[in-house]
Amino acid sequence: METRENIERGMPPEEARRAAQRTFGNVGVTRERIREALPIYWMETLWQDVRYGARLIRRSPMLAAAVVATLTFGIGLNTGIFTLINAELFRSGVKDPDSFVRVHPVYTGDVPPGNPRSGRASREDYLDWREATRTIRDLAAWQSTGGLLDDDDTARVPAFEVSCNYFAVYGTRQPALGRLFLEEECGNHGPQTVTVLSEELWRTRYAADPNIVGKMVQFDRRALAVVGVARRGTGEPMRGGLWIPYSTRVSAGLGPLRVEGRLKPGFSRAAAQAELQVLASRQDRLHPGRTTRMHVTGGAGIEEPGAAPRLFWVLSLVLGALAVVLLLVCVNVSLLMLSQASSRHREIAVRLSLGAGRARLLRMLLTQSLLMAGAAGAASAWMAYWFPSAFLALANLRVDYSLAPDWRVFLYLGVIAMGAGCAAGLAPASESLKTDLTSAIKGHPGHLGMTPWKMRDSLVTAQVALSLLLLAAAGLLAKATYGALTGDPGFEADRVLVAYSPLRFPPYTTASAASFYREFAGRVAVLPGVESVAFATSIRSGDSIELVKSHARLSDPGSQASVNQVSPQFFRTMGIRLIRGRTFTSEEASVAAPITVVSETLGWTQRLRQPVNPLFAAR
Repeated sequence: METRENIERGMPPEEARRAAQRTFGNVGVTRERIREALPIYWMETLWQDVRYGARLIRRSPMLAAAVVATLTFGIGLNTGIFTLINAELFRSGVKDPDSFVRVHPVYTGDVPPGNPRSGRASREDYLDWREATRTIRDLAAWQSTGGLLDDDDTARVPAFEVSCNYFAVYGTRQPALGRLFLEEECGNHGPQTVTVLSEELWRTRYAADPNIVGKMVQFDRRALAVVGVARRGTGEPMRGGLWIPYSTRVSAGLGPLRVEGRLKPGFSRAAAQAELQVLASRQDRLHPGRTTRMHVTGGAGIEEPGAAPRLFWVLSLVLGALAVVLLLVCVNVSLLMLSQASSRHREIAVRLSLGAGRARLLRMLLTQSLLMAGAAGAASAWMAYWFPSAFLALANLRVDYSLAPDWRVFLYLGVIAMGAGCAAGLAPASESLKTDLTSAIKGHPGHLGMTPWKMRDSLVTAQVALSLLLLAAAGLLAKATYGALTGDPGFEADRVLVAYSPLRFPPYTTASAASFYREFAGRVAVLPGVESVAFATSIRSGDSIELVKSHARLSDPGSQASVNQVSPQFFRTMGIRLIRGRTFTSEEASVAAPITVVSETLGWTQRLRQPVNPLFAAR
């Protein structure tokens, strides 16, 4: 167009063409700029950068191997531990997790016994929800317990007391042997007492007996007929235990229950929560003074009510420590690659003098570290599968839910691999660009834009600082662990022998129980070396959680406290020192007198100067 206009103004064609070219500028540069604006150009240059990075790796195979191994350690350790955290906290570990729901009632006011902080339902509430719900199918209930199997007092066997639709909630329709529970076996008056064994218990205790179905076993002095063997991985994690219909309990009442179910098609967890809230409010009207707030989750630990604040600092501590380790790894890799950066400053100077952009060169140099980080990420993906199982085996632990990585793990892996590649390669790449062009082209080595060794000195300083931080954290952790193992637990721990009773009731609930424990204590007390004998429903934390408040401060919401039923000799036997008041007498224990001994912590929580006598009301 410019040439044509020049010809129209009277120029000869050749002169018009030359004048148009002078006005237009460099045609090759313009053509290149147009090409750079096309999307395919970015892909072409990226492929060039990848090939350049691969050539650099082939030139220094030992350096590349050291970098990949170092990055694999940092990225793999982060990914492996995050896989454990993800399996434990961020997913339910059940089949078809999208339809799975876990119900968490939170009671306030006049709460059912043992429920203030458990998120579990009373039996009455569960039965009402199961009959009235229209959004959840197979609303099941269960609670964990334990006992002695076949009069073997060497170890307690875990057990789940469940409703008959429990297995349907977890997607188990066909057991390994026999059958599952029938609906009539979970009624108030089942025709017989039955049990379903776990596959691990069947293999370890009964040597995988193919004829186990129909045989009788003794569990807590109850005769149970084995009707089936559930496959490994059925239901909640349980190692080597059994399932019992909850109607077979011999105790007076059923304790708080975990409630779970499956959404009906077309309903969401929000809809189920809204419906259950209405049903819970209806139940609250039958119990004046009680308020229930319902939460429906997908079964992940992080979703439980009140779990997020408790887990925030734990996750921050763990992931923060992993981030420090990864940062230290990146510093180490930067130091390794910095030597290579100093050796190619002449090449970079030539590229810069020919007009290459610094941003383009920075991307080209970063590609090498990203390639090695990608190789380390691929190796870390294998560690994500291998590390959790190896860690649990080393700790002698086992879980029945899947530890396989999911999309969260791979997303985390991709983010930290790319971040580690950029962090490790950014310092060497930027250092390569800070080149004195004149000195570098003349072949004078070591003339970088910064003072010699300044970058390396900074990285070494960061490396030492991060190492000291990790060392200090490890020292604090070791000190805390040592203190937990050797510190004063608040009771006598050296000369106390604890034996677990197979009976499922506290010492003074019935006359027969009291008679049994008195006779047992008398026989044990005369044994050589025995100084005193005591009974308790628990040794450390109590067997239930109750809401406790002072009569003097009834307007106060009160405090949650663990409750332990003990015999009068408990404090002497356990070596627990009294600060004020006295302990129980045998007469008070035999008639279940309304008195209590409180801990110093609870006394200060309720601001009581004399925490003795009937100063507490417990619900």
